[in-house]
Amino acid sequence: MECADPGGALPLPPPLSLPLSLPLSLSLPLSPPLPLPLSLLLTLSLSLLLTASGCDSLLESSDATATDTPGGVTLASLHDRYLKNCANCHAPGAPGRTDATERTLDFSSVETTRTSLAGKASGLSGNQEACNGVSFLGASYETSLLAAVLDYDVRMSFTAGDGCDADAISDMTVRSGPPPGGFLADLAAWIDAGAR
Repeated sequence: MECADPGGALPLPPPLSLPLSLPLSLSLPLSPPLPLPLSLLLTLSLSLLLTASGCDSLLESSDATATDTPGGVTLASLHDRYLKNCANCHAPGAPGRTDATERTLDFSSVETTRTSLAGKASGLSGNQEACNGVSFLGASYETSLLAAVLDYDVRMSFTAGDGCDADAISDMTVRSGPPPGGFLADLAAWIDAGAR
């Protein structure tokens, strides 16, 4: 049976017969998207709630301290992810500490790490003696002795003081294991942001 178009020009195909029951997932109407004013109201309400609960630092980066980078990398996160491993040698009474271990570094806590990284290498002997007096944290990642002992590429191009170069710098990842994925990039971001 064909139905005629009300204008009479073209015949229409016969009506389709649908099953008597639709699956539950097809029978429920879809919710329309929230109107803009309601979604804006929800966003503002959430912002107000976060601010009132003391979480306003989640909304603005103006509360960042000198140890934070825009991406949220902190010395505490770097310490927890890897630098704490350095305390096996670089901490008072550490089991791996020897007479040749650099004397000023202490990775036993975040605060001792912060304090010691602000200084310069001392107590190194033999091949490494040329690095005595070199800052652990330079003006950039590429000029930081900390980066040079952990990052092969930095170590190969590093030069500071009177002969502190790839030949004088030990690969500390041999003792502490390789840093986890993304760690060196985060360390670079932290140093390059001027974090100390």
